[in-house]
Amino acid sequence: MGNLSLKRLINIVLMQDVNWYIQYIVISYIIFLVSSVIAEHYSLNLMQKFYIVLALFIVWFFIDTLFFAMKADPFLRVRQMLSFPLGILISNQKNKAMKIFKNRNCSKYFIMLGALGFFTFALTQLHFLKTAPYIVLNTVSLFTVLPLTLFVLWLSVRYTVLFNSKFLTLIGDTSYELYLIQAFSRNIVEPGSLVSLIYFFIFTIAIGFIAKKVINNFFEKPLLRVFL
Repeated sequence: MGNLSLKRLINIVLMQDVNWYIQYIVISYIIFLVSSVIAEHYSLNLMQKFYIVLALFIVWFFIDTLFFAMKADPFLRVRQMLSFPLGILISNQKNKAMKIFKNRNCSKYFIMLGALGFFTFALTQLHFLKTAPYIVLNTVSLFTVLPLTLFVLWLSVRYTVLFNSKFLTLIGDTSYELYLIQAFSRNIVEPGSLVSLIYFFIFTIAIGFIAKKVINNFFEKPLLRVFL
């Protein structure tokens, strides 16, 4: 193995040296794939499959927090970890979820969730919490993205006029590609340069739309024809 230590090898396998969100996405889909294989093998229903996904994400939370937390921002990966299982749950129970989002009696709870998300997000920026043990900081961080996600989902259902925009729909449809491309295009930005920031937006959006077309025409549509 030469100079390749065991720890270095583990870091490579777990993609510790790539951008944290790319690592998060890849590992999330690996967890989903493993859960799907288990569910298929044991003929489990959708909710049982969801519980497996949730359990694996909880295990990943502790592994990441205790052994692979990034020193600069140890909470970046873990605060997203309940969002993927939430997406699966809402997808599995879409009709029930829509009824809850549209129920006026539930509005106060979603507003409270939004307030909780903003509060815990502000809390994680305080020095005393940033210097606390990773397990404490990361546990609090779990309640930033998740409640804010539920709050925005509720807004999008209850107040559709706020999101009734072709431009927002187009950006949302291309958000995944934009999310990946900005990891590289953000190097265009120079400190204090407004022009470089404008170039960044133009380049990212243009390449994002091109990537969306390429992925849709050469990957998504052919795969859908094969599996559907």
